[in-house]
Amino acid sequence: MDYTKPLSDSPLSHGFDTFFGITGSLDMAPYTYIENDRLTALPTLTSTEGGRAGPTAPGFSALDVLPAITAKAEAYIAARAQAAKAGSPFFLYLPLNAPHTPVVPSGPWRRDHPLGHYAGFVEQVDDTVGRVLAALDRHGLAEQTLVIVTSDNGYAPYVGIVTGDDRRAGKGGVKALEAQGHRPSADYRGYKSELWEGGHRVPFLARWPGTVKPGTVCGGLLGLHDLFATAAELVGADYPESAAEDSVSFLPLLRGEAGRRTDLVMHSVNGRFAFREGAWKLVAWRGSGGFSDNQKRPDGTRVHDGLPDAQLYDLAADPAETRNLAAEQPERVRRLREALEKAVAAGRTTPGAPQTNDVPVVIDKTVP
Repeated sequence: MDYTKPLSDSPLSHGFDTFFGITGSLDMAPYTYIENDRLTALPTLTSTEGGRAGPTAPGFSALDVLPAITAKAEAYIAARAQAAKAGSPFFLYLPLNAPHTPVVPSGPWRRDHPLGHYAGFVEQVDDTVGRVLAALDRHGLAEQTLVIVTSDNGYAPYVGIVTGDDRRAGKGGVKALEAQGHRPSADYRGYKSELWEGGHRVPFLARWPGTVKPGTVCGGLLGLHDLFATAAELVGADYPESAAEDSVSFLPLLRGEAGRRTDLVMHSVNGRFAFREGAWKLVAWRGSGGFSDNQKRPDGTRVHDGLPDAQLYDLAADPAETRNLAAEQPERVRRLREALEKAVAAGRTTPGAPQTNDVPVVIDKTVP
């Protein structure tokens, strides 16, 4: 690979004016920064800065990445403040490397902690959010800025308290945290990768002075792909019917009104599906669809062997998904399954002409 050439597919290729960041999550090489569409330094060395061996730029340290991204965000806000106050708004998308693996808190957050370095990393993320909010305050932009803080998935169950604490290797992982009274999934079932709520239900915090009432809680249904339609509606931008075909604006929810989304397709790391309609949730598979499907009972059978082929939960009454109602409500299972199949066949979940899926989609995959 020729690292001296511009990136052929960077954020600039998708509408962003500027970009600063890394190649993906911090455990993905090459380990170097990217500014706009070029690497800031060539990865002429090899290291395990991200936890895996890969090309590395001289001087690159995983410990520095979160502080560097945070500083760039502060500088961007400062640079855009005057124009923003004059009526030219800005959009800042700030995806962090933390608290994803590798777990590398730095500075005052790298210390002994009862819950290990992961807890320090989470605290450092909190500091980053605070610095961004402080930058908005400092430049007089807080009252006119919508800030959203969210996450892409539930807790990674292989991350525990100490370095190398990996339940896949029999070293505890999330169970070590839970034994200390810290439950990353709260009372929800499952973790990252899985169709259960612990895998998909994530924090979603919004601050918008004058619109979002402080201290309120919203029970509306939304997915992170709804950010596209919401941002477009906020600025009055049109986009083709063939774009963002699963995105529904949640602007009404921010304004305290009824939401527009009534159902939601969910997907797991193993390619299994679930479908939400209001508080009802159909899991079109007998297991989690994620990491726990690989676990086995003492007799060698898989944990989901012999279980019903479908799971139906009433999240209003049973948010922890402890009671499978599929056998009691076969008609609801049939109707939700048909809605899922219709969405897959149409290649979209919003009104409009059917779209072709990027790859053939199979709901009931062959069990390996």
